[in-house]
Amino acid sequence: MPIYSYFNLRNYNGAGLTATEQSYMKVINALEGFDLSMNAWVIFIFSISSAVAVFSYLYTSRSVNMIHALPVRREELFVTNYLSGILFMLVPQLVSFLITVFIWFGNGINHLEYLLQWLGIVTGETFFAYSLGVFCVMLTGNIVAAPAYFVLINYMYKGIWSIWNMVRQALIYGFAGNNEVYGLGLVPFEYFREKVGVVYPEGAGLKLPTIEGMSCLKWYVLAGVIFAVVALIIYRKRQLECAGDMIVISWIKPVVRWFGAILCAGLTGELVQTTFFTEKVLMGKAFPVLLGCWIGVGVLSFFGIEMIIEKQFKIFNKGLVAQSGILVVLMILFLGSLETDVFQLEKQLPKAEDVAEVYVQGSYQRYITEPEKIKENIKLQKNIIASKDEYQQYFRKYYGKNECNYLMVDMTYITKKGKKQTWSYNLPIDDYYVKEKGSAVKELQEQEANYEDYMTYYFTEQYGNIELQSGSCFDWVDDECNFQSIDISTEDAQELLEAFKQDVASGAYCIYPYGEKERVKNTYVNTLTICYTPPKGAHLLQYGMDATTTWDIADGRTVEYTGIILTKACKNTIAQLEKMGYVNEKHKLMTEEVFESIFDSEDIY
Repeated sequence: MPIYSYFNLRNYNGAGLTATEQSYMKVINALEGFDLSMNAWVIFIFSISSAVAVFSYLYTSRSVNMIHALPVRREELFVTNYLSGILFMLVPQLVSFLITVFIWFGNGINHLEYLLQWLGIVTGETFFAYSLGVFCVMLTGNIVAAPAYFVLINYMYKGIWSIWNMVRQALIYGFAGNNEVYGLGLVPFEYFREKVGVVYPEGAGLKLPTIEGMSCLKWYVLAGVIFAVVALIIYRKRQLECAGDMIVISWIKPVVRWFGAILCAGLTGELVQTTFFTEKVLMGKAFPVLLGCWIGVGVLSFFGIEMIIEKQFKIFNKGLVAQSGILVVLMILFLGSLETDVFQLEKQLPKAEDVAEVYVQGSYQRYITEPEKIKENIKLQKNIIASKDEYQQYFRKYYGKNECNYLMVDMTYITKKGKKQTWSYNLPIDDYYVKEKGSAVKELQEQEANYEDYMTYYFTEQYGNIELQSGSCFDWVDDECNFQSIDISTEDAQELLEAFKQDVASGAYCIYPYGEKERVKNTYVNTLTICYTPPKGAHLLQYGMDATTTWDIADGRTVEYTGIILTKACKNTIAQLEKMGYVNEKHKLMTEEVFESIFDSEDIY
């Protein structure tokens, strides 16, 4: 960090800036190396390396017997080695702090609070990571096992969450998975990597950055104290003969065997199912695949882990075989309960009064906040769940064939407490399902035919307050299927926007009409692009808003663009394009059907 600060400040040129601006820019330049110096990778790698190094005598019988033959109590040995290892990292951090203080003061920067926060964060991270490393060292007599346990403990909760997420996604109808890890604090390395760092304020003005991460330190320091105390207790009772053993505590061995087998089975099942059998979820046939993976890999891992622990192949006995049988039964019960939905998980939808907003991706993306519309969407979802068997039967019959025509519908609920729940369904959209009265597909189609939702999709929920900007254009296709573009003035764009509003208000407009044959006949490949600036905070839905990102929220300054999909129902818009001369004999409208026929013709090749 001192090196970064020195060279950044040395090369700083504040010519043309006021005194206040110069002071601000100096702070910004000085903080550039902070994120790297607080990087969890560096601290965690050095922590486990230091812990393994200072207690390296525990890994061979000769050294462990020699050290413990000295007239020194084990508590004294532990404290001496513990302090040696942690000071190896803390002293350089303190020296870096002092050098940086002189560099900052020498350049007229007096914001010492940043350096104090930095010192508090890196020392807190180091204390926790090192204490965890020492704890892992005490669990084993093998130099390779200690770093492995260190990584495992750091990612154990995330692995369990990932397996639970995948199993629900495969066996619970509609569950789409959840990339959010609730309780991220139980994944220390990831938590430090994501939550600790310099945060620069948005917008204009000379607002100084802030350093995030101090609030969580007290809990990790407490955890570090607990790991250190437990490590000392283990060290006091550790048997000298366990040098070289994978696990030195006998009662932990069966825990590792069982837990390791389940973890290996779950991760392998996730890999196999998501890589080779994704269509089985669509058909409702994921259960046999998962069960086979879990039982096969689980039993092999169960005995394999025991071989590693005992360091021999002759580990088979009646008791161990009986335990493996119990493991198989528990796996069958667990997966079977989810397959048969014993706990009614697929029907545990949020209550309408608890939901703040909903994102629905069907034919297009909708952003719903009105209570009545939220209730309608929950009703639609219940209708889809009631049709589960019918839809899965359809995919068993047609999946992979040309006749298979379906629409993926994603529903993401954001509760008033900020929690997210995501569901995803594949709905057949053959004519039978589209026209069937009371069907979920018909209900979805009716919900999507909404003026407010279409305008929100194209121009955000604040479509009435947008400002049109230059850059709008109209795309047309020549006879060789090459796309060309014609610029549209802001005045013309305003008139075309009003014409499009009339088309949407008529109720005839529909994005991607259900059924491929109907879509290609009625949808043009031509796109009307409108450039505009939405108000700050508006949701930009057309290009991938997924309820988790922040870069799809308008900042009120950036010029956005939207591509209006033209269909034969856009009579007012098309008439206006013809009147303005953007559509004529040369610049023709072309349906998807005509475009495909020209593109597939021999002349193109």
